[in-house]
Amino acid sequence: NVSGWKNNGVQISTTASGLSLTNGTTYYFSVKAVNGLDMESGVTSSDGQWVDISMPINVPYVYDGTGGDITYTRSQAGLSANWGASAHATGISSYTYTICTTPCGSNVAAMTNVGTSLSVTRTALSLSEGADYYFSVRAYPVTGPASGISSSDGLRVDTTSPTARVIITSSVPVKTGSFSAKLIVDELNSLSGSPQLSFTDFKGLSVPLTLAYLVDSTWTASAYIQSYYSTSTAVFNFSAADLAGNAGTAITSGGTFTISPSLTGGSSGTISNSDGT
Repeated sequence: NVSGWKNNGVQISTTASGLSLTNGTTYYFSVKAVNGLDMESGVTSSDGQWVDISMPINVPYVYDGTGGDITYTRSQAGLSANWGASAHATGISSYTYTICTTPCGSNVAAMTNVGTSLSVTRTALSLSEGADYYFSVRAYPVTGPASGISSSDGLRVDTTSPTARVIITSSVPVKTGSFSAKLIVDELNSLSGSPQLSFTDFKGLSVPLTLAYLVDSTWTASAYIQSYYSTSTAVFNFSAADLAGNAGTAITSGGTFTISPSLTGGSSGTISNSDGT
């Protein structure tokens, strides 16, 4: 009902073309031999070929990392991804992935077959600080064409810790009373929480500063210089972490200031502490 009997000479193979086949249908070849007297043998049929031109379902998700989706990596040499299983009537024979700085591209790692694995870790890469990278995955059925491409939402390489600059806004040397400064955090990406700032005098007395977010990467910092603080050079202590998990403590400028709580010689005035004494 698809193609009538055709003479194939003495050839024992054939390829039929120009057919109009229906997806999901099984088709059979039937063969008989004819001798020189036009006497025909019985008919022998194949066990059928099923036509399948349907694509597998697209991979439902692609996560950056080895588990739940991550946004940052602290490695410049390796990347990992995992994804959900595709499905097809004939089964899935393999998955391939690429890595690129844009979704669906392959400028970092060319298409690579990982069999039926649902995850991969790629090493020996040379990744750029601050760059975004994407995994793209497609599924291949036992028979039929490949699925469409599914891509991750990307992750960013961040290996640099936050650093700080401190600007004293009170008069220096700092006297007894309210003390103010600005904390500027230098970080390419967002912080995972509020930074911390304190100072330590030469006797080791540690004093935390109260921080209030101002704008961009700047906080105002305030404290009270008590009368019992020693005249000395105080050292700021800073800590902050970014969303990639890089912890920073370095202060690149304004790391110290001078405390001089006593009145200058020959002058008069009042010295008080934060509790009013």
